[in-house]
Amino acid sequence: MPADARTAGGPPQPASSATGTPPPDARRAPAPAERCVAFEAGGSVARLLGCRATERPDHPFLWVEERGPWTLGALVGAAAGLATTLREAGVQRGDRVLLRIGNDARFLPALAAAWSAGAVPVVMHPAAPLAEMERVVAGFRVRAAVSAGADSGSLD
Repeated sequence: MPADARTAGGPPQPASSATGTPPPDARRAPAPAERCVAFEAGGSVARLLGCRATERPDHPFLWVEERGPWTLGALVGAAAGLATTLREAGVQRGDRVLLRIGNDARFLPALAAAWSAGAVPVVMHPAAPLAEMERVVAGFRVRAAVSAGADSGSLD
């Protein structure tokens, strides 16, 4: 192993020069956003998104063609509102929530809302036949449903 790849008591560190010194940014404290990555045992994706949104609310998360950038704060805000609605509708931890939403920007806050409410998302395309939806609802014992139809303005 080359001398510059060895460290005492730890894994190899990147070298910034032939002297073997680590690059300056390797010695800095983690930035606030980096602290969210190592969330505790029992953490969730919803908590991680919330943590990131708290630290960087204006950070672009997604580019929506018709609107431009969608920020972490906007995503988490939309998810929080829908999660509250789900809980008010009686959804509890472990309940299944049907997400009947297509592959567009409305899917992400609905998914994050289900996670935030402690629910298990059951995903279904909105064009699926009604008979299939009825089988899914009965088979998975779905407690609530979120649809991205014309009446779902809160997801827009």
